[in-house]
Amino acid sequence: MSDSARSKLPILPDEDAGDLPSPASAAGPRSSGGVSVLDRDIRLAELLDLDAFKDVCASFVELYKIGIKIFDSDGTKLVDIRVGNGDWCGYIFQNAVGRQKCTKLVSKIKSFDYPGLRGGKVVQQDCFSGLKYVIMPIMYGGDYLGRVIYGPFRPAELTAPAEEVQSFPDFDPEKLVEETVEVAVQVNGKLRGTVEVAPGAPDGEVTAAARAEENVARYLEEATERRVIVVQDRLVNFVVG
Repeated sequence: MSDSARSKLPILPDEDAGDLPSPASAAGPRSSGGVSVLDRDIRLAELLDLDAFKDVCASFVELYKIGIKIFDSDGTKLVDIRVGNGDWCGYIFQNAVGRQKCTKLVSKIKSFDYPGLRGGKVVQQDCFSGLKYVIMPIMYGGDYLGRVIYGPFRPAELTAPAEEVQSFPDFDPEKLVEETVEVAVQVNGKLRGTVEVAPGAPDGEVTAAARAEENVARYLEEATERRVIVVQDRLVNFVVG
């Protein structure tokens, strides 16, 4: 630094040093209550643009046909986007026993302190109907801020309701039979259409139906297929070059 530049710097006399802020007051911004934002708990909602975040969640649900619920660490619901799992949930909820069990299970999923969840562990919760939930913790700086709940969804190996459901009064298993499922069709990861196929249809049959979908066909017409990804009963993704 030149002498001319140095001469323009302010000089603080030793006797004025007492006017400097103390380390505590200089530690960082403080809330109106006088507590540093670094010392208080951060709420999940403070970190999100909720409207934009809900749009992202809605896109996920539309694509993968799996519902999402998101709760703050104190159980406040921030997002709740549901998906019909065929007739399963709706029919079971119409039954008095099923409705009681559903309500109890949802309350548990919302607030139960699952072992390991607050430490970052992903948890799976079985539903009495045979469906499943996946519960994922939301962590920030090592702190637990809330949970994402995916589901309920039907695992691929489940072909009939759990035995407990079949014992419900007036239960009719035929009401839970799906004739078709809606499958999302992507091209290079972007949603271009949907097709309806029989549950558990072979990959070749689903892929053929996806190629025949009018809007999808437009995107595939001039493209070279590199790979086709099929997630049974949920998704077909054409990777093209």
